[in-house]
Amino acid sequence: MVAVSDCIVLNAACRRLLKAAIHCLPDKSRPFATDSQHFIDLDDAMQVSEIQIDRKRAFKQGNTQQNEWMRAWLKAKLAQLSSLTKVAELFCGSGNFTQVIAESHCQSVFACEADPAAIAQLQLKKLPKVEARVVDLFAPLIWRSLRKHVCDADTLVLDPPRSGLKRQNGFFDSFRALRTMIYISCNPETFARDAWFFRRQGWLMEEVQLVDQFPHTPHVEVLAVFRK
Repeated sequence: MVAVSDCIVLNAACRRLLKAAIHCLPDKSRPFATDSQHFIDLDDAMQVSEIQIDRKRAFKQGNTQQNEWMRAWLKAKLAQLSSLTKVAELFCGSGNFTQVIAESHCQSVFACEADPAAIAQLQLKKLPKVEARVVDLFAPLIWRSLRKHVCDADTLVLDPPRSGLKRQNGFFDSFRALRTMIYISCNPETFARDAWFFRRQGWLMEEVQLVDQFPHTPHVEVLAVFRK
């Protein structure tokens, strides 16, 4: 463990929060006990008064500037769709992309996510046309249980964790009305696996974009549009 007073890779808001968070740490003159490590989650949407030890915050994209670019890209893709009635959003988090979808010309949005705290944050936004549910999308037989909520969705937006979609059996049996899929991925390897699964089901990748969402790392974000 090495104490730091600043980190120039962070943006200005997070640098200020880091300096404030240092004052919340235990006595730095004593070594950390190996059986009682603590953590502080920081993101640039926080105020200093919200800093808390051992309190996990809902997932947030790690690069605000690139995230705004991705939101604008999604808005443009949705605006180009002539048929946009119901949108299903998988792995919606606290509503980063849900807000963009709700502001489109769609009629309704069904958004789901496994983290109850993230869904609670999303519901506080009171977005029009949005039904948000806590759903473990990696649970066995999950697509069968979701069928009644998503079978009439003509558009799918998904932003899974690095492991990707993972559960594929029965996926398209539940999404029977789909015409467009918009896939946002932080792992090109699992994206390639899922894209191959889509291709075998008759879906073609119409567009793909790479975004340097993770500066100073080898990782990239992948944005893609699939059509039947």
